[in-house]
Amino acid sequence: GPNAYVTLSDKHASLVDDLAASIRERGLGDRCGAKLYEWAVGDAAALLPAHSSATHFDLILGAECLYSLGTAGAFAAALDALAGPTTVVLISCEHRWSTAECLATLEDLGWCHEVLSEETTPPMPGDL
Repeated sequence: GPNAYVTLSDKHASLVDDLAASIRERGLGDRCGAKLYEWAVGDAAALLPAHSSATHFDLILGAECLYSLGTAGAFAAALDALAGPTTVVLISCEHRWSTAECLATLEDLGWCHEVLSEETTPPMPGDL
């Protein structure tokens, strides 16, 4: 909507710098921001827009967040800090050897999941 604000985050400073530069180049600074954040280390509240009184995000989109059993607990803690009772959380991930264990850890910590699609991306030309 017209009042939407998007926060992009990553734990790698160079990626956040690139995201911030792209936001500036496109003139989106009033609708979008890039912030450095590492699960269970950073201050989750700092990700919320400074101009807002919101205490949680309406929507959390994640990609490739379930890749290591060692980080699944920290990811769940980040969701706990960023989500409210009405937050929608959508995560996209490639199925890896540890995906089932990561999902089990999230469930043990109160985050249930529903598989929306098991479609895979077809190989790119030249990858065959």
